Amino acid sequence: MSSAPIRSALLFLLPVAAALCLAYFIAGPVHYYDEGGMLANALAVTGSNSADDNHYYFGYPILLAPSVLLADTPPELFRWVQLTNIVIYGLSCLLIFLFLRHQTTSTDLPPSYNRYFFAICACLFPSFVSFTHMAWSENLIFLLVTASAYF
Repeated sequence: MSSAPIRSALLFLLPVAAALCLAYFIAGPVHYYDEGGMLANALAVTGSNSADDNHYYFGYPILLAPSVLLADTPPELFRWVQLTNIVIYGLSCLLIFLFLRHQTTSTDLPPSYNRYFFAICACLFPSFVSFTHMAWSENLIFLLVTASAYF
């Protein structure tokens, strides 16, 4: 069996484990204005709230909808949102590595061990990790940009 799937799994699990460890030390939600809007949109999607807003942002609030349905209290909602964001983050990290692998197999650029190093450095970029603890649509942007670069 090739070790490539194991390395790919590690590239998903290592950043996810780091984000989960960091999440353990964050006591509760910190309200930012954009977060309130995203959570209100998620409430509207689930039918938990009749949104009086005249706008709706598709995408990220739909991903938050299960968090709204599973949570009974605001701290629980915060933990579910964190988990949703960490899964998005892990998928982004995996796509970063796949993108680097795709780029380096078609050129004579860095050997494989450099791909892992650069993928881990990109995934552990502080703002990338810190966004996993906020209900911001920017969490989805990382995944979409990486996916568009790869595909």
